[in-house]
Amino acid sequence: MMLSMQVLDSLPERIAYAMPDNQQEKLAELPEAAKPEVVVEGKGDERVRWKDIKTYEYAYQTLNLIDAVQTVTLLSQDGHHEANPLLGKDPSTIEVIGYKAAGGLLHYGLTRFLLAKSPQHVKLFQQVSLAIQGGVVAWNMQFAF
Repeated sequence: MMLSMQVLDSLPERIAYAMPDNQQEKLAELPEAAKPEVVVEGKGDERVRWKDIKTYEYAYQTLNLIDAVQTVTLLSQDGHHEANPLLGKDPSTIEVIGYKAAGGLLHYGLTRFLLAKSPQHVKLFQQVSLAIQGGVVAWNMQFAF
């Protein structure tokens, strides 16, 4: 993985050397702000930035909060127990809040890490996370009414 990142980091230099000399000279004469960004063909539309995925992260964190509220509410009613084995059958409100807060921070941290190190995977990570968390919230809804 590290080798592939080094290869990707060196692509702009490799592309510049592949340009004809007259194009390299014209490029060198341009002011810094006017220089076009070197983009590998076919990869230009696949670049991912925080602004592209922040809606996914906000949606995940919202579902995470809804799940915490559902869990605390349902545990206060007789006949309900927690299905998550990490929390046990009857966790306290503080345990649920701590677990969900830690999970939310971990999710955010992984998102930022993937964005920096493997941006091609961050959107998939977000979509899978949303599907799982959305499924949990939907499952809880059957007990809420």
